[in-house]
Amino acid sequence: MEKCTWFFDEVEDLGHIVRPGQLHVHIKNVDALKHAKFPTTKTKLKSFLGMCNVYRRFVKDFAKRGKPLNALTRAEIPPDLPPPMDVAIAAFEHLRNALLCPTVRALRKADRKLVVDVDACADQVGCTLLQEEPGELLHPVGYRSRGLTAAEQNYSKTERECLGVVWAVPKLRHFLDGQRFLNRTDHQALSWIYSTTDSSGRLMPWRLRLSEYTFDMVYKPGASHHLPDFLSRASTVAPPEYIHDDIPCLALTETANGLRKGRYTGTDTPEPVEFDNVVEAQQTDAYCVTMSTRVERGTAKAFFRNEHHALYRQTPCGNQLDIPKSLRERVLALEHHATVAAYPGMNRM
Repeated sequence: MEKCTWFFDEVEDLGHIVRPGQLHVHIKNVDALKHAKFPTTKTKLKSFLGMCNVYRRFVKDFAKRGKPLNALTRAEIPPDLPPPMDVAIAAFEHLRNALLCPTVRALRKADRKLVVDVDACADQVGCTLLQEEPGELLHPVGYRSRGLTAAEQNYSKTERECLGVVWAVPKLRHFLDGQRFLNRTDHQALSWIYSTTDSSGRLMPWRLRLSEYTFDMVYKPGASHHLPDFLSRASTVAPPEYIHDDIPCLALTETANGLRKGRYTGTDTPEPVEFDNVVEAQQTDAYCVTMSTRVERGTAKAFFRNEHHALYRQTPCGNQLDIPKSLRERVLALEHHATVAAYPGMNRM
């Protein structure tokens, strides 16, 4: 019962604020971006992009805006990033500002008509899922976009536009499956392509992939097809500005009564956990002692000890050093302490 709230018009859930018929980004989760400046290393850049990716459904043209930043994560780029170019700084600013002022999304309702607007350009496809609200107004449920691969960029105009539909509809399957919806595109050829009997090329297999859905394909002139056009073509040029880099980080901190949730200030960093600390603590940890005994008897096939007598566990992800219970809280605190780490997720942890 203590985890329940009743008779509220607004609730927080997984970093979002849910209101009647609406979904918002919880601003506290992106508030640190107000003081962020351009990352100086690939690790920090990947952390920034990973955080932005959580809320990409709220950001128009996310793939297009983040393209200059994703280019800096390639293998040939050194770990310490070179001075950024204006286009990369502009992309960073656009993503940062888009998350600081996110759009409000409509929550899906089963009795409302759905419209999918799709558009493609030379290196990008984008789509917008719209829901008809009272008064015949269309409100966005979400935005999707992605860049084209080198092979896809060689497709003809019609093939790229068709690819946009083939990509967008299955991507939105959980909204569209089992009901009739409207698919709008600014490429008139797609309005007749689903009635053709020509079985050559890529179009027929793509048509078969869409055969399980029930929709009407409508041509919408480009002059009135603004939203998906923006998702696939929006410019990312903007003047750079200096931003302070004092980024607070939610983490675990030590108190007299144990652990608490708080913000590190940089002065209460836990002591590092050395390898020798782990091996020594394993000698007195009840679980580690039990598993070590089973290793000696040959009954613990998933465990082994190395030449330093450290206990390891074999997992599909690799060999994991078994952390004794007495050190786990400190290890978790250290993993959260880095300014750009935030919460890295269960698998990475």
